[in-house]
Amino acid sequence: GALLSTIGMAALVYAIISGPEHGWTSGRVLATAAVAVGVLALFAYWESRVPYPMLDLTFFRDQRFTGAVAGLVLITFGMGGALFLLTQHLQFVLGYGPLEAGLRTAPLALTVVLLNFSGVAAKWLARLGPPVAVLLSMVLMAAGLVAIATLTGHGYAGTLLGLLLIGVGCALGNPAMAHALMSAIPPAKAGVGAGVNGTLAEFGNGLGVAVLGAVLNSRFAALAPVAATSLPAALASARGEGERDRVLDAFSSGVESSQLVGAVAVLLGGVVAAVLLRRAERV
Repeated sequence: GALLSTIGMAALVYAIISGPEHGWTSGRVLATAAVAVGVLALFAYWESRVPYPMLDLTFFRDQRFTGAVAGLVLITFGMGGALFLLTQHLQFVLGYGPLEAGLRTAPLALTVVLLNFSGVAAKWLARLGPPVAVLLSMVLMAAGLVAIATLTGHGYAGTLLGLLLIGVGCALGNPAMAHALMSAIPPAKAGVGAGVNGTLAEFGNGLGVAVLGAVLNSRFAALAPVAATSLPAALASARGEGERDRVLDAFSSGVESSQLVGAVAVLLGGVVAAVLLRRAERV
């Protein structure tokens, strides 16, 4: 099971990141995507047949589990990819060094730590309930990504606003989804639930970086005034300050598009998770 899931996810990510370079209809991309689909289908079949599966597919019969999984994958998809690209924008466009860029994304983590250790997030979760808490958290995170996408070009203040909104959303939503996921699993299999939670979070992160990176590359290639596969190569090929500025604008536009795609994914995750969690409460 572990081998099949690794091969399937690796093939899927490779197909996505290869699309902008080789073309989405190229034989390499289509063949790799077919391998990914086939191997992941084989993984599902294998897990449904073996006596001690790595992932017990019967868990998905519980809408709390399915909702939490859907929300977790989509939130990490949107957040992981968007924040990875934000650091690129801070360094390559705004001119910050790696350490400076890292420090400027720190308000997100600090907000999460503050709200969780102070108990504020737990109080909100208890008052709102998991479905509403998950939906509200996703709305806040999506709003934060939109703020970063549309305001980052005007300075760091817009980025800071977006990071704070995302931090509040993460502090509220992550515990709610973890609670929903673990409550859907028998106590004897709590370790399996924790493993599923961590594995799917990493899968969402990797997939988000691949997909949103592909969006960035496609947008950048379409708008850049010079033919290049990366921002440094495009800047090196630029002739004059005007062409260099257009290269940076093309990269910024690509990052903006990627952030907006991430925002849609996060919001979709919130809606799906909230609906399934609400249905589970009514059963």
